[in-house]
Amino acid sequence: MLKPLMLTTAILIGAGSTVAATGPNRIDIDTEITIAAPVAEVWAALTDLAKYPEWNPYHVRVEGSAAPGARLRVEIHKPNGNRLTIRPYVKEVMPERSLVWGGGVAGIFKGTHRFDLEPLGPGCTRLRQSEVFSGIAIRWAELSAIEPGYRQVNAALKRRLEATNAQTC
Repeated sequence: MLKPLMLTTAILIGAGSTVAATGPNRIDIDTEITIAAPVAEVWAALTDLAKYPEWNPYHVRVEGSAAPGARLRVEIHKPNGNRLTIRPYVKEVMPERSLVWGGGVAGIFKGTHRFDLEPLGPGCTRLRQSEVFSGIAIRWAELSAIEPGYRQVNAALKRRLEATNAQTC
């Protein structure tokens, strides 16, 4: 369950991540990492959903396509051992810039998950992975394991791409 503290304050959790409650019915999760790989390679890995089981410890299986309007089936294994499957829709695809999926019922419980890429140079990319949860039901949702899961995803993608790349940022 959410801790009351998360509903009233912003908490810095580890390098490159924050969890912030901007009101009683909204929680923002924000993580980022710098990857020594060109933005095109990072984009290719993020949008090759079929290969997520090879490297992604959190979104362990994603079925569907990274195309606007597509319905996905996302199997999640949280760091705390809990598992669930969600059925979001792809909301935005901007090649080499952003991939966004989400779903839910506005006002009740809604989540919007973003992968945003920022080129920092020819062989260096900043990945920002974030999610906004909103609605009256978030106070009862188990959201505390999401931010650590996103940090695991970021680190796993960095390892995967930098293992075949001699560049540094």
